[in-house]
Amino acid sequence: CQFIGPAIACLTSLTKLDLSNNQLGPEGCQFIGPALTCLTSLTQLDLSSCGLEAAGGTTVACALKQMSKVTNLNLGSNMLRLEGGQAVASSLVHLQYLTSLNLRNNKMGFDGYTVIIRCLGQHSHLNDFWLEKFTLNGHSNSVTCVTWSPDGTKLGSASADTTVKIWNALSGELIMTLEGHSDWVVGLDWSPDGT
Repeated sequence: CQFIGPAIACLTSLTKLDLSNNQLGPEGCQFIGPALTCLTSLTQLDLSSCGLEAAGGTTVACALKQMSKVTNLNLGSNMLRLEGGQAVASSLVHLQYLTSLNLRNNKMGFDGYTVIIRCLGQHSHLNDFWLEKFTLNGHSNSVTCVTWSPDGTKLGSASADTTVKIWNALSGELIMTLEGHSDWVVGLDWSPDGT
């Protein structure tokens, strides 16, 4: 790892970097992190399954703040936990062109996922977002809209199947199905009190 970092730093015009499945761990991050800040042309970064822990997530997040052109970011299957997730969330504001984000399987807990999702509000151009805690099954047609309740404990999903479903965001269990629409439901919002 101590040789890879300086070598990467020399590749300033690099647009894609895939270091997935390399088990960088904390030691590797101390060499890779500073090198990433030199890659200002980078658009695709894959650090999935690298053994990144909270400190590694913080190191990568610091580098991401210098890498505004990143469109595809894959940090899936690491162990970022809450601290690393919060650090990554703080860097998202700098990623102006982000269209794909994978943070699956990072053991960030509900608080970590909530912080990430709230930071993504500004990314209306985000096409792919993978932050899987569980899969919500129940709609019989395309989901058109998903929103968090103000207190972060529920999710609402609207669908082309003409229903709205309310889910427990902690467990993924269906709380209720609202029926009666005659056509696709394309928008959904919560009142300030969460109803």
